[in-house]
Amino acid sequence: MDEIGKVFQNKTNIKVQYTYSGSACLLAQIDNSRQGDAYMPGEWFYMEQADEKGYLTEVERIAYVIPVIGVAKGNPKKVRGLRDLARKDLRVGIGDPHATALGKQAYIVLKNAGLQEEVISNLTTSAATVPELGNAIKLGHLDAAIVWDAVAHWYPEDIDIVLIEPEYNEVSTVPLGTLEFAEDPQAAKKFLDFVASDEGKAIFKKHGYSLTPNLEL
Repeated sequence: MDEIGKVFQNKTNIKVQYTYSGSACLLAQIDNSRQGDAYMPGEWFYMEQADEKGYLTEVERIAYVIPVIGVAKGNPKKVRGLRDLARKDLRVGIGDPHATALGKQAYIVLKNAGLQEEVISNLTTSAATVPELGNAIKLGHLDAAIVWDAVAHWYPEDIDIVLIEPEYNEVSTVPLGTLEFAEDPQAAKKFLDFVASDEGKAIFKKHGYSLTPNLEL
């Protein structure tokens, strides 16, 4: 998003300021403050919640993210799939399902595989944000974590990915919506239009996001 903001500012002279947090945490902040120009959660579920609360004026589907298993470069622990996340010799992390879209999606994927109870009881970390998981793998604090596919793109020297079995996996939509209490609705609309444009989506693709909703990486 940093590059999106810089390119948009260069084009329009409109400065963009971000607040980074988990999708649920951001929605709670909007609930409390009734402030903000746009909302970008990591999963469509949270956008539906914002819409039900009457917060949205317009929404676009921007990109897609796919849950994968992130491991240290070279996969030294030989992780092959979801079932390995129940191994007692692994330090395992997922996102907090009450704070992040990733955590919510990880629980769904584990439930699809019939492994939710086994893996949850084996967790070392339940993170409030996605970068926490990526950094924990990079620093050697975790052996494996369910992360978005784009996360591995952020850590090309430190993280490899293990694909989750497609019969259990689910793609998540990354939407962007403008908010009814935007201080400058026209500027918010311009930002939405830019992010949803071919140029904006190309930046997302550059940073590891998918532009089509399929499980093939």
